[in-house]
Amino acid sequence: MTSALAVVPQHGWSPAALAAGAPARTVAITVPFCRVQGVIETEIGFELWLPVAGRWNHKQLGAGVGGDAGTFNYADLPRGVNRGYAAATTDTGHKNIAAAWMLGDPIRLANYELRGNHRLAEVARQIITTFYGEAPQHSYFVGCSGGGRQGLKEMQRFPQDYDGIISGAGGPKTPEMTVRRMWELQRRDQNPGVMTPADWQLIAREGARACDKADGVTDGVAEDPRSCAFDVSALQCPGEAREGCLTAEQVRFAQAFYAPLRDENGRALERDSSRVSWSTRADHGWLLAPSATPSATT
Repeated sequence: MTSALAVVPQHGWSPAALAAGAPARTVAITVPFCRVQGVIETEIGFELWLPVAGRWNHKQLGAGVGGDAGTFNYADLPRGVNRGYAAATTDTGHKNIAAAWMLGDPIRLANYELRGNHRLAEVARQIITTFYGEAPQHSYFVGCSGGGRQGLKEMQRFPQDYDGIISGAGGPKTPEMTVRRMWELQRRDQNPGVMTPADWQLIAREGARACDKADGVTDGVAEDPRSCAFDVSALQCPGEAREGCLTAEQVRFAQAFYAPLRDENGRALERDSSRVSWSTRADHGWLLAPSATPSATT
């Protein structure tokens, strides 16, 4: 441990050391707690927020970090501590301001991949037990995106760490996802004005509507995209462009956008793209399942 600080209930508290001129991210704290900061081994930074004894719910919470990590989850820590959890998070052994943090040090890659959160679970449990005089009765983990991937790795490799895991939007194929995202951004920038946010929302809305009933309930949710087949060409305007449909150019763009990513020789870069290649478009509002043939893709 490098520091331990008593924090009292307050609104507008900022847990992070902010750069000059950066907007302050503040949180509301409703439970007094001890803020523990420290380093595991040589560089796995962590924070553990411990509610005062009378407000602890006898449970431990691990909070994953999205993207390339390198920071702390200051969104789920306050949510956890306000509900009585002893909540912990880790930067997985590096800082996100270091552009080349992974180069030349395989242990940093291992810490980011899986060791950082495993060691966090172990060390946090030890500190919690010492602080309260008893071990937590249950332990849980929550994470989204990169944090969701961390949750999946915990479940697969260290199932003894947590009794339950909420893994949202987990990204298990980071290299492929990163290349696809870069390609998507290039396509967008090379074709300015082809698609508007309203056009993407049209695809999202009509795609969800087409697949909504597959689970037997009409509730605005396409529960299992694997059972969904939606052809974006169904949205093409019968004549001139108008509201509520897409032009032929827009249909072609959307089809290419969600087709399997290929290299300059036409070779598919994504695994299983010969069958079904999944693309998550969180900013468009729904999960699309492009097939191997662009004409049947969204």
